Amino acid sequence: KRLPLDNAVLMALHYEEERGLEFRLRLVEKIVSVCHTVRDVAETIVEELAAHYEWEYVSLFRIDEKKQQLTLVLQKAGAETHPLPEAFTLPLGKGVLSHVYGTGKPVNISNVMEDPKFRDIYVRGVDRTLSEVCIPIVIQSKVFYLLNIEDRHENAFSEEDLDSLLQVVQEIENVLDRVWVHHFLQTILDSTSDLVFVTNRQEKIGRPNQETMRQLGYSEDEMKALEVKD
Repeated sequence: KRLPLDNAVLMALHYEEERGLEFRLRLVEKIVSVCHTVRDVAETIVEELAAHYEWEYVSLFRIDEKKQQLTLVLQKAGAETHPLPEAFTLPLGKGVLSHVYGTGKPVNISNVMEDPKFRDIYVRGVDRTLSEVCIPIVIQSKVFYLLNIEDRHENAFSEEDLDSLLQVVQEIENVLDRVWVHHFLQTILDSTSDLVFVTNRQEKIGRPNQETMRQLGYSEDEMKALEVKD
């Protein structure tokens, strides 16, 4: 027979799981609604994570292989945390972020100043950081972004925090993967000199390319009102 305390703990865990699921669903919905630009997506991710978990500092970095650097896309700092300069970059090969990019694996560091694996490669950005979590965001089997979270307290992030974040990042990756494919196909459609349009199962035109509209003399709305038989 379970003790009342056991039931209370199980109930608390159940509500926490439900809260986490609701947050992930809400985050996905918001990302989908603002997926027109990278900055809109980045702002949604950073703002929502910072608000939900109430962490001191959350940032998102983009990998720029051409310039061999990590570029800050967006950040959210708490009242007692000084943010990085808006144009902040970090050379590839330096710091915890570069390590995560190179390995493709997340890290949860209890103390960046004392951890034997990271203390010699750590590059200070945010003042007074002790704990750091960094997670790669993978799209089409390639690391495109790095989600970075820092805190001035030691052991600020538990393994449960990391597991929760990994679930959130998995949802983000799934959405961004679909968005990437959509924009990639749209680019192909718009750049080809052939007449191409996408139809649904009812053979209604859903997405004509620019060349199709130019040669046939229809606007996009006019094309979408047509069926293939027209």
